[in-house]
Order: sequence, then C-alpha cells, then structure tokens
Amino acid sequence: MKKVVTLKKDLSPIWVKIIGLLIFLATLYKVVSLTFFDVGLQVYIISNLIAVVIWVGRKIVVVDMDRQEIREGFWIFGNVYLDKYKFSGLEKIFINRVNDVQTFRQLTRSIDIHHKYYKAFLKTVEGEKICLDEDADKDKLIARLKAYNIVLETVIFDNSSTEPIQLA
Repeated sequence: MKKVVTLKKDLSPIWVKIIGLLIFLATLYKVVSLTFFDVGLQVYIISNLIAVVIWVGRKIVVVDMDRQEIREGFWIFGNVYLDKYKFSGLEKIFINRVNDVQTFRQLTRSIDIHHKYYKAFLKTVEGEKICLDEDADKDKLIARLKAYNIVLETVIFDNSSTEPIQLA
C-alpha cells in the first residue's frame, strides 16, 4: 500500500485560537461564579465545542498511489472530511517561496512585518496543483519532501532561489 499522508497547518491562525481560549475561559468563569444560568446551557456547550474545534482542526493531504487519487480536506477529532482528485501520474514537486506582509496601523505611523515561508506543491500530469506541505524552515521542508518522495517517486524542484534547482 503506497500512501503519503501529510498533516499540514492548523485550520485557524493564532488570533482565532486566542478567541477560542477566551471563550473557554469565559465559560469557566461563568461556571465557577455560578452565573451561567442567565444563558441556556446549550449556548455554552456549542461555543466551547467551536473553541475546541478551533484548537484541534488540521488540514490534511493524502496521496494514494495504488488508487491513483489525491484526497485533500480536514481532520477534526479523528474524523476526516476529504475531497478526491483522480490523476494518471505525477509530474513533479516544486517549492516556492512566499513573502507575506502584515501591516499594523496606528494614528501616527504604521508598522510592516515581513514573513517568509516556503510551500511545496505537487503537480499532476493533468496540470492539477495541490499544496503538499509548507514550513518557515526550508531545510525541514526539503527533508519531509524527500521522505514523501520515497513513495511518490518523482522529481523535486526548488524554485525559491534565483535558478530552479533539481533536488531529487
């Protein structure tokens, strides 16, 4: 059985996770202070369930070489929700550098924070591109891609430098 499973990033950014934590702490305060009777119990249960899903949800990609399909979706509480794509063959894996800018504005000035991270894409013969993995550390990403490539048996290109480099 030739299958590659990658658990990619979390579903939620850190600021959403902080909101989930605040929901949980607010519920805990209401329970400890015995003031949770003003709102129905189901509101607390649903809001805390959403907070937990925010913390445990992950993006997942499964490449099944035996069935010739790629499944992409979400992993939440051990339940997997996937979309399927059929392919006839794999063309290559390529790594791109992504530059991201966050701008914080105040009344008198603004601050730009620049982030650099790397994304690896799997390209099929049909031209479909699937984001396979991503990381801020290029060396860690390349090490994981080489482990995936034992099963995938394709070539890896690094497009993040000035000249594309073939790694495997």
